[in-house]
Amino acid sequence: MTSDASASFMPPGRPGPEVRLTGTEETEALGQWLGERLQAGEALALSGELGAGKTCLARGLAKGLGVEEPDQ
Repeated sequence: MTSDASASFMPPGRPGPEVRLTGTEETEALGQWLGERLQAGEALALSGELGAGKTCLARGLAKGLGVEEPDQ
């Protein structure tokens, strides 16, 4: 991952950049990287098949946003 990636709006149905990750650690690290860069008012939509890594990505996003404890 590089830190010089620029964010842009991607309309629904339009393909975004493709990222291939090899495991949960990389997926969570990407989520954390994204979370550290999100600005107030920005939103992400996660979609995908069962087992695609949405939860790992969301866990990383939470870390990047400073969430300390998961909601139970």
